Amino acid sequence: MTSPDDTARPTPSATNATTSDRLDTPREGCGVRGERRHRDAELAGARRSRGIVQRNHPANWCSGQVLQAALTVHRALGPGLLETAYRACLAHELLGLGLTVRQEVPVPLRYGDVRLEQAFRLDLLVGELVVVEVKAITALKPVHTAQLLTYLRVADYPLGMLLNFHSPRLMDGYVRLVNKL
Repeated sequence: MTSPDDTARPTPSATNATTSDRLDTPREGCGVRGERRHRDAELAGARRSRGIVQRNHPANWCSGQVLQAALTVHRALGPGLLETAYRACLAHELLGLGLTVRQEVPVPLRYGDVRLEQAFRLDLLVGELVVVEVKAITALKPVHTAQLLTYLRVADYPLGMLLNFHSPRLMDGYVRLVNKL
């Protein structure tokens, strides 16, 4: 006969989740489709803590999913296509993973009395947290990193990814930038 205490204990298999199980589990706030997600006060508070990288931040999980999808696209298509083709295929892969994805997102800019409604466009915005800038160029230059960092700062998003699909190995054309994470 089991006591009530025995039934409340987790089984060993439930407590020993593998790393892949933890990585495949959607995180709160990453914009999984079908759930209402937005940047709330808790996330804003998390973004204010400068200098400390928060490992459990939803943007970290989300960026892992983006990288996984980008590797899938790069393996299937290889280098040599136009940026628009890679952007559309990456968005398709991310939607297949159940993430919210917006393409060509216009971002307003205010400078003094001037307000530009579409100062620039984000290639992809994943889960309302991660800005993805897609490139298909020979080599990334420091200006591309600076551009992404400016996008993150002006649009106030916590994490950005620069993906150059023209690299023979995608990881050679990959940059991850953090803004107040």
